[in-house]
Parts: sequence; C-alpha cells; structure tokens
Amino acid sequence: DFPTLELLYSLTGPFEEPAWVAVEGCIRAVSVTRGRSEETSAWEAGTAEIVLGNGERQFDPGNPDSPHVGYLTVNRRVRVEATYATVKYVLFDGFADRWEQVPGSGQANNYAECSLVATDVSKLLGRIRMEATDALILDDVTDGVLGEATLAGPYEFAEENAGSRARTILRSSALPESMWRVDPATTVLVADRPEVDTPISEYLERIAASIGGDLVVTADGTVNLWDRWRWSYVGTAGTSTGTWSDSRAAIDGFPYREVDLVA
Repeated sequence: DFPTLELLYSLTGPFEEPAWVAVEGCIRAVSVTRGRSEETSAWEAGTAEIVLGNGERQFDPGNPDSPHVGYLTVNRRVRVEATYATVKYVLFDGFADRWEQVPGSGQANNYAECSLVATDVSKLLGRIRMEATDALILDDVTDGVLGEATLAGPYEFAEENAGSRARTILRSSALPESMWRVDPATTVLVADRPEVDTPISEYLERIAASIGGDLVVTADGTVNLWDRWRWSYVGTAGTSTGTWSDSRAAIDGFPYREVDLVA
C-alpha cells in the first residue's frame, strides 16, 4: 500500500510554463520541509532532498551518455508526485540547487545515488527586485544560472487595495501567472514608493503583514498571498470560531463595522 513516487523535471527554463518529463522508479527517499516555526513568523522557503538511484550515472551532470544530459542543471524546475489509491498528490515543486553524486560503497556501483537538493520558488522571488529597469536574464543559459532579476520600474504606488498592488507586482515579475494566486485582499494600502533594490519577496511579505495575512508557497509550487480570513479554512492554524472579513463573499464571516467611541 505504499505510494508510488515519481520525479518530474521541466524541459523549459525556470520562468516559463513547465513541459514536464516523468522519470519513474528512480526515487529511493524524499524529505520535504516547509512552513514556519511559529504562527506569527513569516513562512520559510520550502526545501526538499530527493535521493535517486544512480547506478548507471543517469543523474550525473558530468555524464555525456545520460538520458537526461543537458537538463541536470541548477534552477531546473523539478517536482515530486505520489500516487496512492489512483489519486496523485504533489509533494514538492521547486528548483534544483545541486545534484550531489554519492558513489556506491562496498557493493559495486549498484548502490550509487544522487542527492537532488531543491528549494521552492521563494528563492527566485528573492532575486527579483523593485526599482530597477533591466529585464530578467540568465547569466548562463546552459547551466541555468540566474542573474539578478529585476522589475521594470521605478515603481510608485498610489493608494489602492492590497490585492491590486500585489497583482501589479507579480504581473510585472518574470513569474508566469499560473505560478501565483492572490486573494481579493480588499484592505486599502497607503501610497508607497519601495526602497531601491527591494526584493519583491520582502515587499510582498510587507503587504501580507499589513493585512494580517500570509505569503505562502504551497506544495504545488504556487505563490499565494492569503488575506487574513484565509486561515479559517486552510489547515494552518486550526478551526476559527469567529472570523471577521473585508469580503463577505469570501467566507461566511462577520463584517467590520464602524465604531463610535464616546469619551
């Protein structure tokens, strides 16, 4: 009854829609870490270590005879899926940090392994910066090494709702729209001009904090900006017994009311 594990990698670049190639029967172990250490802290980047059978050096970037030659690169988009009772689950979606070679020990080469270490899209968000004018580039297309990605700018935001501002930033980044989701987030933010060279991850975290929400990368590799009502039905903090919301359509929450204070 153990789930069937499958490795996928994309033939396309890190900021393009993925074209997945599946590799079956290669995963020996998977360890995934994501989330945050406490309820009030920011979500940390998700990481994965995927141990692959490598008896024929098929996952060795230095092997010219590998069936995956040219694709075992840094920042290659990778995904781990598990199939259980005919249902498929995504365990991790991110970008390769390194393909470590672990030679077999004492029993020929049959037990050689590759330790694929990867980080979710949080690491790419940290490379995309505000207040700059250059387009995203790859320093080395062959090895997939990212340069400092930047937004077309400079930016100066008028007073507007939080969801609109977040969507403006994400649309102007290199991430395809399929990789992010923003809640309505109707809280109005004051006019603002970000500091020079601010990573968009930092700025999006400020928006999330200002509306009492969260900036979260989920298992499928999607960047999510959750409004403060979202936690009540996503299993991150238990079940809410009373949730107030700016958007009554979002959930069956309590509306905010103006309060007159009398001295």
